[in-house]
Amino acid sequence: MIKRIALVEPDTDIPNIYKLIGIPRLGLPVLGNLLEHEGYEVDIFSDKIRKPSMGELEGYDLLGISILTNSSHQGYRYADALKKRGKTVIMGGPHATFQPDEALGHCDYVARGEAEKTFLELLAALNAGSGVEGIKGLSYRKDGAIVHNEDREISDEFINVPATFSRVKGIEAYKNGLGSRFFYTPMVYTSRGCPFNCRYCTVIKLAGRKLRYRDLDCCIDDIRNALKGIKERKSIMIIDDNFTVDMDRAKELLRKMIRLGKPRHVLYNMQLRVETFKDEEFLSLINEAGFGLLHVGFESISRGSLKEWKKNISVEQIRFAVEQARKHGLKVNGMFIVGSDSDTEETVAETVDHAIELGMAVMQLFILCPLPGSEVFTQCVEENRIFTYDWRYYDCHHSVFFPMHMRPSVLQRAVQRANKKFYSFKRMFLERTYGNRITCGLALRQAEKYHRDYIRKLEAFEEPFYGNNGTLLKEKLGENRPEERLL
Repeated sequence: MIKRIALVEPDTDIPNIYKLIGIPRLGLPVLGNLLEHEGYEVDIFSDKIRKPSMGELEGYDLLGISILTNSSHQGYRYADALKKRGKTVIMGGPHATFQPDEALGHCDYVARGEAEKTFLELLAALNAGSGVEGIKGLSYRKDGAIVHNEDREISDEFINVPATFSRVKGIEAYKNGLGSRFFYTPMVYTSRGCPFNCRYCTVIKLAGRKLRYRDLDCCIDDIRNALKGIKERKSIMIIDDNFTVDMDRAKELLRKMIRLGKPRHVLYNMQLRVETFKDEEFLSLINEAGFGLLHVGFESISRGSLKEWKKNISVEQIRFAVEQARKHGLKVNGMFIVGSDSDTEETVAETVDHAIELGMAVMQLFILCPLPGSEVFTQCVEENRIFTYDWRYYDCHHSVFFPMHMRPSVLQRAVQRANKKFYSFKRMFLERTYGNRITCGLALRQAEKYHRDYIRKLEAFEEPFYGNNGTLLKEKLGENRPEERLL
């Protein structure tokens, strides 16, 4: 009889800018809430907060492990060890959703997509000793063959279930620790889904194209809970991919947040699209509500890249957005992606120069990552341009495929130079950045050694694939063996 359940969120052992953000993703806290409501005893473990020991995990009847692509390596280690101890293991999360056959090499079941109902139905079936053939969204083995049940329809059945972090083991000690001032970041979501179609993204396939909105009062309850116990300067992140598609709703929520109030030492931050900055009323409301840093996916200053990624924005709109933010007392984290088929070493340098010139408080310069499930992944596989399936490096900080106009090591060095330029000592410590630039800069510097080692690995195999002018020799891609190249 399954009664005690551990939900585990592994982390990668390779530093990246998100590794220091000490809060679990929302999926397991939401699932934990549902499971407890159904009478199960649930604990949640996050490697970022406190890593569980294998002995500790052995005490549970069943393990659920949620993996991103770059954390799948550690997730499989947990699963393998627990399977050897006779435990039933269910895996979910983005990577297991898009690579279920691979995941089933390490676990008993894969719950694909938004897995709340799939997980509940599977537990009921296991406790009843009944079959699992009718459970939508489930993958498993039967008579030695892999079976993928039909996909589960996306619904809003559980949209208002709050993410309860009190079940995360070690969370209170972490919140009160020395590092919590910089690294503990409570998160709240107000919707699921995305109506857009960016080629490098997997959100649509996970959460659907239709936006599903949470009840505004449920959102306010979650914000109120996130505010509890915060005594130092802290940010609370509204993590919606698309907060402003329904602008009237967004403004109504902001007015509720203003009425709720908050301590002066707490700031909110969120992701926004460029188009949002045309709305003066909205910008005034987020200022009044207490937002500090706005994360804006500019993606590129290259018109070729923007067209390639189906981002219908321009460099002029980027400038306008930053100027509008400054006008309303708001700071911008400019998020860019480099490594497209239109990019060169020069466009990477131009990107950081633009970010500095425009006065962005923070810059996140990501390397294009062909994540399983994305259009970019499909294209790169078809063109045999991925040179490693060592998933640990699929974190948007490492080049894992052959760019068209520069070697992977050249791209890696160009990004490293750009980060050093933006996060120079002077710009981190002598300019008025309120800590945001310092935190991001220190996180990137922590990863520098790993990036230098990675560049040496890239240089060891990449040369035969490029001509003297740095252009990819497509005819050589037949010699590429990514499955044999673990870095």
